[in-house]
Amino acid sequence: MRTTIAKWGNSLALRIPAAVVEQTKLGEGATVEIAADGVGFRVTPSPPRYTLAELMEGFESDEGVEWGPPRGAEVW
Repeated sequence: MRTTIAKWGNSLALRIPAAVVEQTKLGEGATVEIAADGVGFRVTPSPPRYTLAELMEGFESDEGVEWGPPRGAEVW
């Protein structure tokens, strides 16, 4: 598929054809990684970034977890 690189402010922009967007499931605002390989470049979706709250979602309390005896100046 052929497309054209255009000027966008002080940068260059690449318009992604709708067929490619549909195949990759990317949309406006999607974050991607771009890497040059010496001949051209590769664009891949960025891995998701999670907040601590999202990572802890569904995590219950630490009841029943044995953490061992206190060490040093820890306060339990």
